[in-house]
Amino acid sequence: MDLREWTVLYVKHKDILTRKLEGHDDQGGRLMFRFKDHNMHAYAMERLQVPERLEGKTLLVTLQNEENISFLLKHWNEFAQHKGLTMIFVNPEVNEKWFIIPHTHAQISDPNIETGIRALAENVTHV
Repeated sequence: MDLREWTVLYVKHKDILTRKLEGHDDQGGRLMFRFKDHNMHAYAMERLQVPERLEGKTLLVTLQNEENISFLLKHWNEFAQHKGLTMIFVNPEVNEKWFIIPHTHAQISDPNIETGIRALAENVTHV
């Protein structure tokens, strides 16, 4: 299963109880999920990068590997500036994941975030 497919299934599954998801569209490099009360942009990327525009509620889904974790740490401040961003690091082969909301995490964590990030990542098998 590729990351785009995994992302769509994940969002649909999270909506099972609330049933607010009205649909989704593939808009080239991103997915747009339309809910009754908001829209959410989603990016499924094997190699993590900072999207050109981070606006509103945004979901970034990437592979759980050392390269992507190192990129997150190196660009932490860029990710942490966006209030509506949720990031999921996933190994789709075994359906293991961990997620982080950088803006919130930056407000409540120690300034040296590497230890915490690596602790979260250790619980998921690397791809």
